[in-house]
Amino acid sequence: MKFLVLILAFVVTSVFSSDLPAEFIHQPVELEDAHIVKRQATQPPAPKKEETTDYTSVRTKGGCKLYAANVTFFKKTQGTEQGKYETLEIQLPGTALKSINDGTCGTGGGRNGTIILDYTEGPFKPTKGSGQLTEVKLTFNITYRRAFGWWELSELAVVATGDFVEKGNFSQTFNGSVMRSMAIGASKIFSYACGQPPTIYYSMDEKKTTVYGLKFKNLQIQPFEWRKSAGNFTNDVDDCVPFFSIGIWMFLIVAAVLLLVIFFGIGMISSLKTMDRFDDPKGKPLVISAKE
Repeated sequence: MKFLVLILAFVVTSVFSSDLPAEFIHQPVELEDAHIVKRQATQPPAPKKEETTDYTSVRTKGGCKLYAANVTFFKKTQGTEQGKYETLEIQLPGTALKSINDGTCGTGGGRNGTIILDYTEGPFKPTKGSGQLTEVKLTFNITYRRAFGWWELSELAVVATGDFVEKGNFSQTFNGSVMRSMAIGASKIFSYACGQPPTIYYSMDEKKTTVYGLKFKNLQIQPFEWRKSAGNFTNDVDDCVPFFSIGIWMFLIVAAVLLLVIFFGIGMISSLKTMDRFDDPKGKPLVISAKE
């Protein structure tokens, strides 16, 4: 029956289609293709990307390179309530740098070096509040540990002048445990990159009524010249994101708990014992003790 229906449908379509002229049959396809070509030819231009010059990008003599999307100097002042601070931030644009090649690199094994960010094209004002900075100078000292085969940012000196800071002058050198906690460094053939590096804090007094600090966004440092492409960052990057993130640890812990429950249930089920003796209606009834 199905075979006859298929034959009948084929005959009907062939009869009706043969009555139509060939040009009428192919015309809609040609028009559709023409419209497609026309639409493809008249596509609107892609919107222009807005260029920004707020980022900081430097390359010192010898090949040290540093890039940061944002460099922010901030001040936290304690309010009337204990533990609550008012934060004022000043973003330092890359266009305000005195020079983009200050510093040296390539000494002491090819990885030691100094990168200097001297923002002099002030004044720099906070997004809200009062005060300003006339100059901010950051000095990054990089040390190469030949015995371990890796480099690290061992010291960061910060100097800021202006009425934004107390007495118009802020000068502090961060090193030792502070820089080790930031863990900025990598293997000798890797550059360091981090989207949100740890923030540096410094308090002017023990009560921490006023706290100054420095934070970066999308920071990347490379204390050597990449031979394959001079002037650029290497493709080998040591990112600050740990291999086991918080989400991965959560998944592993939950999966371990579920597997433990499953294995415990399987073990309990496998320990059950079925009776191997049954009552015989013609014999004596079974007597099962409590121990069994």
